[in-house]
Amino acid sequence: MDGFRFDNLTKEIANGRTSRQGVLRLALAAGVAAVLPGRASARVDA
Repeated sequence: MDGFRFDNLTKEIANGRTSRQGVLRLALAAGVAAVLPGRASARVDA
C-alpha cells in the first residue's frame, strides 16, 4: 500500500504536478510513514 502511494507521488512529482495537493499528499505520506513504523496511534490528529 505505502509503496504504491509513494510510487504515485514520485510519478506525480516527476511529471511536474507538484501543486498544493501534491505537497499535501507528500506531507501526509511522510507523516504516515514516520508514524507507522514506530507508533500506530502516536500522533493522529488529521
